[in-house]
Amino acid sequence: MKIAFITTYDRKGGAAQSSWRTALALRKAGVAVKVVVQQAAGEESFVVPTNAGWKKMRSFTNEYLDRLSYIRHAPERSLWFRFSIGEVGQDISQLKAIQEADVLHLHWINKGYLSIKSLEQLAALGKPIIWSLHDMWSFTGGCHYAGACDHFERACGNCWYLKSPKANDLSHRMWQRKKLLYDQVTWTMVASSAWLANVAKRSSLLKDQKIMNIPTPVEIDLFFPQDQKKIRQELNLPLDKKLLLFVAMNVAEERKGFRYLKESLDLLLMQDPSLKDRVEVLVLGKASEEQLSVLGFKVNHLGFLSQPQQIAAAYGACDLFVMPSLEDNLPNVVLESMACGRPVVAFETGGIPEMVAHRQSGYIAKFKDAADLAQGILETLATENWEKFSTQARTRILEHFSDKIVSDQYQSLYQKLIAVSS
Repeated sequence: MKIAFITTYDRKGGAAQSSWRTALALRKAGVAVKVVVQQAAGEESFVVPTNAGWKKMRSFTNEYLDRLSYIRHAPERSLWFRFSIGEVGQDISQLKAIQEADVLHLHWINKGYLSIKSLEQLAALGKPIIWSLHDMWSFTGGCHYAGACDHFERACGNCWYLKSPKANDLSHRMWQRKKLLYDQVTWTMVASSAWLANVAKRSSLLKDQKIMNIPTPVEIDLFFPQDQKKIRQELNLPLDKKLLLFVAMNVAEERKGFRYLKESLDLLLMQDPSLKDRVEVLVLGKASEEQLSVLGFKVNHLGFLSQPQQIAAAYGACDLFVMPSLEDNLPNVVLESMACGRPVVAFETGGIPEMVAHRQSGYIAKFKDAADLAQGILETLATENWEKFSTQARTRILEHFSDKIVSDQYQSLYQKLIAVSS
């Protein structure tokens, strides 16, 4: 069987990494997968860029136009990348890789890659279509995460992501366009977390579509427990301190919860000032010295790392991974940390509680409760069962998120869809 993965990026960003890992897991199992992307980061033969060569300019133009189409409606700059209209895109339905595929497997397709019209053109081919949901965009009027808003359960409208929210605003009109599409097609929606699957089932747009839960895999041969002392020596990190790791592509992104990390660390210092001499923070991602200076502890900033081996080393160097994210599906960073045998302290949000077993492989704190997050950090650092936590974290990954487990589930799904369509 031939499968065409369709995704904006092959490796840039969390959703791209998730789809890339799934594609590699399937190819490892012998499935003929081609990855159709807007623009390729590498030169793998199975990756099909739609905007290669002189067409690269179209990628930048479409992404710019896609952002511009929303910016004029955005109430503030911080929301520019949290809402996509879906009016800008391209027709990829006639590409050879699409035409030859037995199943079309959509992933994250925004930023000017596919529009709602593009989806209609793919649907017109009559092929089985799977859509792996990496956020909520497929069933909202445009936002990628709805937060506390439940308008997607009805018909969107009165959207706080817009300057002038009203019943028939832009979000409602985009909801109507998606409804017209879904009324004409039957697709299989796959959420990588049970949380997102349940949210999708509550939505007015997808309640009549088939919705499944298949997790994202993680490369257990790239992310695995390593010698902490050796890694710290290589990275010039202290051997006699406890290291807390925080990861975010950009710490300024409100959704990643940096403010709650700061609040929890402030609380820890208030409770026990001596922690400042025994604990340091390790930060991976884009951040300025000014942003990091507020944490109260010494910060070791590794910057933005792109190579898996470097990222795995960061996990290996730490004692604990802190994930104060406010909105997330099934974060790759949690999978990676646990695969490296590192306990995780995180808020009870999204699919994270499906990954981390409370007080067994980490600590699940009450949502937006900095005091509970601080308690989780303190407990996990002080536990006499750290090695047990580490082993249980790794075991959880091996039992539920390995390449084979995920690829087997997708192969079974592909075979059923192909049998029904033939």
